[in-house]
Amino acid sequence: MHKSIGVTLAVVVLSLPAIACGVQPVAEDLGSSEGAEGSVQLVSVTFTDAAHGWVVGEAGAILATADGGKTWSAQKSGTEKGLYDVTFIDATHGCVVGDDGTILTTSDGGKTWSAQKSGTIYPLAGVAFADAAHGWAVGYDGTILTTSDGGKTWSAQKSGNKEFLEDVTFADVTHGWVIGDGGTILATTDGGVTWRAQNPGGDEDFNAVTFADVTHGWAVGDAGAILTTTDGGVTWRAQTSGGKGSLEEITFADATHGWVIGENGTILATTDGGVTWRAQGSKGHEYLNGVAFTDASHGWVTADNGTILATSDAGRSWRTQRSGIMDDLSDVAFANGSRGWAVGGNGTILATTDAGRSWRAQRSGVVDDLTAVAFPDASHGWVVGVDGAILATANGGTTWRVQKRLGGDEFLEDVAFTDARHGWVVGNPRVVLATTDGGRTWGAQRWRTKYSPSAVTFTDAAHGWAVGEDATIRATTDGGTTWRAQRSGGNGYFADVAFTDATHGWVVDGDGGTIVATTNGGRTWRVQRPWSYEFSRFQAACVAFADPTHGWVVGSHGDPTPMDEGDMPATRGDILATTDGGRTWRAQKPGSDEALGGVAFADAAHGWVVGCAGTILATTDGGKTWSRQSPQGNQ
Repeated sequence: MHKSIGVTLAVVVLSLPAIACGVQPVAEDLGSSEGAEGSVQLVSVTFTDAAHGWVVGEAGAILATADGGKTWSAQKSGTEKGLYDVTFIDATHGCVVGDDGTILTTSDGGKTWSAQKSGTIYPLAGVAFADAAHGWAVGYDGTILTTSDGGKTWSAQKSGNKEFLEDVTFADVTHGWVIGDGGTILATTDGGVTWRAQNPGGDEDFNAVTFADVTHGWAVGDAGAILTTTDGGVTWRAQTSGGKGSLEEITFADATHGWVIGENGTILATTDGGVTWRAQGSKGHEYLNGVAFTDASHGWVTADNGTILATSDAGRSWRTQRSGIMDDLSDVAFANGSRGWAVGGNGTILATTDAGRSWRAQRSGVVDDLTAVAFPDASHGWVVGVDGAILATANGGTTWRVQKRLGGDEFLEDVAFTDARHGWVVGNPRVVLATTDGGRTWGAQRWRTKYSPSAVTFTDAAHGWAVGEDATIRATTDGGTTWRAQRSGGNGYFADVAFTDATHGWVVDGDGGTIVATTNGGRTWRVQRPWSYEFSRFQAACVAFADPTHGWVVGSHGDPTPMDEGDMPATRGDILATTDGGRTWRAQKPGSDEALGGVAFADAAHGWVVGCAGTILATTDGGKTWSRQSPQGNQ
């Protein structure tokens, strides 16, 4: 289950350039003090045996596996609400709880999920079942709900408490415990007919609780707190965790073997019932949300960016399992009308050979966030990433290899190839690289300005343009040997550039939604303004033109309407389109609320857009209608 969803739900954003998933970027800091990078966070995990497991998270996400996590598939929850806890009593009967009193149940392993009436609008944070019939759910304002018919109907129980209740566990149909904020521990010996407070000896916020039987239990919480009881909670005593960070979740496979996860990538393990706890590595993941073990060896942890960690040796080593469908996608490229690639977070590369009707994961061999992709033909492709990596393939992505990795703090933002030999890469700080041999060698080009380039395009091996900070536009007619400044008439952060030939081009402003255009190769640029937004500025991320008249711009639109203190502005994805070279722009309906970051068109009718949370949209009518395409997981 997930810690502390209450009034401070985790805010999550994408760390890739030009696209903010969930919130607007603030200066250079795209991170958040809470939550994980990536737009959809996986929160809770449960397994009924070493093969069958489920994961839930934000935006109604439910994933399932029948092979111990080797492959994960999405299940249709029927809701966009945040889901915060999941439990299965066996491989078929399960229950999920979440925002706004959401309760979902299944009796077929998740093939179908049914919404149940909870009788509350408060968020529910924890759920537990003692058998297939008897269950309990807890949440905000001291809420405790119970069912005796497998979740078909729910009724309230009196907790005698107004704190946010974070977790619940039952050892059998009569003995149960609930924990929550303000040092709350409640216990029942009659199935919840009556609940009585237990004294933990402090007022820390507790985040999770588990019991191995009716006497042996553990609770974890803020400031590294681990408490244990051997008398059903009559008395609780502290165990030493070795840290002061918040501990989010705890599970025990039996009375001696247990694991705790927490902030800053903390994984703790014990083999003596918690008398001693030792740290285990989390493979560099900072945000851990849920943990489940089926025995003393096999376990799983939900981590940031839609990542699932698995162990078969009690946590001595952890391997990464990737759901794939949760990774934010930053760029898309098509070599023709059928073959395309999309790239994004955690080394994600997806490919299609049927115009996007199906997408499959390709193995990139890296875990870096990937920012841009270019394919001059169906075989030869290049991808760049935030840690200075340049990847290449000569077989359509069947195999990828690291062609070059810069040695410093370079952040590569864009790549362009005109054929299988001539290519360019740009990034921060002031990186401009070029190759004339397909990337076997890369040479630095002189970039005579203090502002770093963010995007690059070439119409042939000689004519190219690069844009970046402070409305920078620079052009070359000799393949980048020399770059000269062009006057843009703008003053913002230029996020992307597109040219259909050596004369017709467009540049988009990632801060203010301004579009500038040229019909003479950039000797002069004129401002095109799509419209004035009702709330705030349009944050353009990418521009694509199929010909000198038909073009599209994608990005996000923030709403700065005043909200409660600590809330972040909401965003939605936007698509602008033109059929007259940009003299007029109109909004298209993407059918998705996710921020959008990449766009590609094969012709004036067939196009694709990618964005946060694995979003892939496609159109066959120039964007009059858009449909969602579903990527397969990236294992």
